[in-house]
Amino acid sequence: MYRRLHITVLLGNLIALVYCTVQVAKHGYSRYTCTDASNGVVLNLFVGTLMRHEHAINFFFRMCTMLPHSTPLAIRRYAAKVYSHGGIHSACGISSLFWYIFYVVLLLKQFGGYGEDQTPLLHALQATTGVMMALFVILIVMAYPTIRSKYHDWWELSHRFAGWTAILVVWAQTVIAAWPMADILDTNVGLILIQTPSFWFLLAITCMIIYPWLRLRRRAVTIEPLSDRATRLHFTDRKVISCVGTRLSSSPLTENHGFATIPNPDGHNGYSVIVSNAGDWTNKIIKNPPTHLWMRGAHTMGVSRIGLLFQPVIMAATGSGIGPTLSFLQAHPSWPCRVVWSATYPEETFGKEILKAVLRADSEAVIVCRKKTGRYRMHELVYAAYRSFGAEAVVLISNPVETRRTVFELEARGVPAYGAIFDS
Repeated sequence: MYRRLHITVLLGNLIALVYCTVQVAKHGYSRYTCTDASNGVVLNLFVGTLMRHEHAINFFFRMCTMLPHSTPLAIRRYAAKVYSHGGIHSACGISSLFWYIFYVVLLLKQFGGYGEDQTPLLHALQATTGVMMALFVILIVMAYPTIRSKYHDWWELSHRFAGWTAILVVWAQTVIAAWPMADILDTNVGLILIQTPSFWFLLAITCMIIYPWLRLRRRAVTIEPLSDRATRLHFTDRKVISCVGTRLSSSPLTENHGFATIPNPDGHNGYSVIVSNAGDWTNKIIKNPPTHLWMRGAHTMGVSRIGLLFQPVIMAATGSGIGPTLSFLQAHPSWPCRVVWSATYPEETFGKEILKAVLRADSEAVIVCRKKTGRYRMHELVYAAYRSFGAEAVVLISNPVETRRTVFELEARGVPAYGAIFDS
C-alpha cells in the first residue's frame, strides 16, 4: 500500500506537471505564471507535512478503526493499511522538487522582463534558488531507505534542520516574487501575498511545524529496572488511550525517540514505556537512569491500534515489541486475541510483571525464549497460532528485519499481516 500511494501521488503530480509544461511550450510563458507553479510546490509541501502531523495521523487511524465488525472483512483488511500514509509524504517531497524546478524556470523568465531596476531581487532569487536545490538534494538523498537506516541520526538532523531552512527559503522567495507585482500595481506587498494560495499554505505549514514545539514539556520519570538489557519508564502526567506512542529525548532539538505507551491498568492515571538496549541513547537510559525526560508533541496512534478492526486477532511481538502489544491488551482486556511473543529470556529481561500482564490478557499466550528453543522461524509460530485460533488477521510489532520477513512470509500464505514500515 505504501508503494501504491507513493506511485499514485507521484504520477498524479507528473501528469499535471507535464500538462503545464506542454501548455507553456505551445502558448508561451503567459499561459502559466510563477505563482501557479509556486502553488504546486507549496501544496505538495503542505500535504507532505500534514501526513506527518500528529493530529492528522490520529484522525486517519480513528476513521479507519471506527469501521464496525459487520463491515466486510476485505474492506477492513484494506483499511488496516492506514499506517502506509508515509507513501504520500515521500511522494509529495519528491514532487515538490519537480514543481520547484518548473517554478524557478517561470520565475527567472518573468523577472527577466521586469527591467534592470529589479536586478537586486533577481540576484536574491538566484542565490536562494541555489540554496533550495542543495536542500532538496540533502533531504531526498538522506531519506533514501538504505541511507536513512544506516545513518538514522544524521537523517533525523538533516530532515529537521534542512526542512526548516527550506520552508524559510520558500517564504523568502514568495515575498521576493510578490515585490515587483506590488510595484507594478502600486500596492502593498502584504496585499499581494494574502491573495495567493501559496501564502496560506505556507502559513499552515509553519503552524504545523511550530505546533509540536509548543507542547514540549520536561516530565518527571520513575525508573523500574527490568534487567541489564531493558528498563521501564513510568510517567504520571496524564492518562493515555491505547496504542499511542510518545517521543522522548534528553536533547529535543537534536534527537527524538519514539516509544509505545502502556496505559496503567484499571484506568489509573499514568502510563509506562518499555526501553530495551537498541542503541546509544537507550543504552544510556538503562545504564544511567534519568530523573526527567523531554516530551514533544501529541501522542500519536501506532500500528497496534489496527487490532481493533479484527475479532479475533493475533497480536505478535518480539523483544520490547511487547510494549505496544501490552498497550492494546491492557486497554482491551476482553478482546478475543492470541498473543505470540518471542524474546531472549522474557522473564529475566522484562520482569515478572510484564509476563504476568501478558498472561492476564491471554492465559494461553505463546511465549518463546529464543535462547532456549534454538533456531526457530517467527512466521511459523504466528501462522500456527493464526490457523488454530481462527483469527482474522495478524498484527506484528518487531524490528525492521523480522517485520519484513514475517509479514512477507505470512502474506505469501494468504494471511493478512500488518507491521510497521519504519519510514521515519
